[in-house]
Parts: sequence; C-alpha cells; structure tokens
Amino acid sequence: FFTYSRQAYAILALSIALIAARRNLLLVIPAILALVAYDQWAPDAVGERIAMTDQSDEFGSQKFDASTESRFELWDAAWSMFLDHPSGVGLGHFKAHIGEYAPKYAGMDAHNFYALFLAETGLVGVLLLAGALTALVSFAWKTWRRARSTEAKALAIGFPLTVFALLAGNLYGSRLLDGAVTGNIWILAAAVLRFGMLSDQLEEEKAQQARLPAVAAPGSGRTLGGAGARMSGRDAAAGGPR
Repeated sequence: FFTYSRQAYAILALSIALIAARRNLLLVIPAILALVAYDQWAPDAVGERIAMTDQSDEFGSQKFDASTESRFELWDAAWSMFLDHPSGVGLGHFKAHIGEYAPKYAGMDAHNFYALFLAETGLVGVLLLAGALTALVSFAWKTWRRARSTEAKALAIGFPLTVFALLAGNLYGSRLLDGAVTGNIWILAAAVLRFGMLSDQLEEEKAQQARLPAVAAPGSGRTLGGAGARMSGRDAAAGGPR
C-alpha cells in the first residue's frame, strides 16, 4: 500500500467484495459502486498511480505503462525458457537466463511467481506447487465452513482472505518463498491448524463427559448430573442401592 501498488489495491477491492458477499449478497452492489468511484474518496496519489496504467503515445494511441508492459514480455520470456528447458533451469537461476530471451531485462525477476517457478522447476515443480496450494485452499475452505465459536468465525473470515491475497499477490510478483513477506502467512496457517485441533479436542472432551455414567451423591436421593434413576429413601438411608 505504501508503495502505491496497483496489485494491492485490486486485492483489497476484491477482498472487500468477498466480505460483503459473505455478510449479504445485496451488500456487494454498494461495495462495488464504492470501489468503482475510488477517485472520489481515495488519496490523490492512489488515483494518479492507477491512471498511470494506461498512457498515450505521441500518436495518441493507448498503451500500457512501461512497468505493466515489461510484465507481459517477462512472462513470454519465461514461457520460452520453459519450452527450452522442460525440467527447469534450476531454482534461483531465472535471473541468470532471462537475458538470453529478453536481453533488455537481463538479471530481472519474472514478477509472477507461477511463471518464475515454471521456468525454474519445470512441469514437475509446478505440479507439486499446484498440489501444495490446492491443499492450502482446501484447508482455508474447511476453516470457513466449520467455524462455530466467535473466535473460529473471526479466523474463518481472515484466513481464507489471507490465502486469497497470497495467491493473487503472486500473479504480479514473486514473493511466495520470500520469508520477509510471506513468512507470517505460513505461521498464521500453522496457528489456525493448531486452533482447530484444540477446538476439536475440547469438543471431544465435552462429548466424553456427556457420555459418562451418573454418580450417586452420598446421602442424597438423586444422582449427580441429573442422569439415572432416583434412589429410594430406604436405599439412600442404607448408604446406597443394595
């Protein structure tokens, strides 16, 4: 946000729409209208940054700004790199090879983690990545669906949106394996998993307590917990049932 990333604005807008849809589908309409009219309430610097995406050349024709245009060229080069090296060029070697396919971008990052991973690890690496991300999305979905307590419902909103932001954020950047940027997300995932395990354990303990046989209270004519048949007065006086 502080670097006026257009990607961050887009992810924020979609996240707000998703939150509104979860609350009430009718809230999506005013949310979208507010987002479309961002120039009426967003800081001027934000509007200027978004407006930079489309520019006009000296002949008046529309084109993307240099930053956006470079992304498309880098992604094309990453695809060509994969075609030449189906098994990948090796982790961390994209920058060393990109100059062979796009000389003016020598030494640069792909600015798309999926394109970067495809070029560096090949088809096998991408399939493994797809499996890992599918499991993460499935876990986020289960967190959303299983929430019962207030705390679980808070996580059921925050964690899936975090996963969504993670996946979307790597379409225009390459930060999935950057600990300084993404490390807290993996920590959050572990915390949510542990929270779910503790919640399940607590529910199981409650269920076991509910199944325990009733214990007669000494000297009384009833059982603890209200379960079981009452003892007669004679049995109670005698110290219990015969």
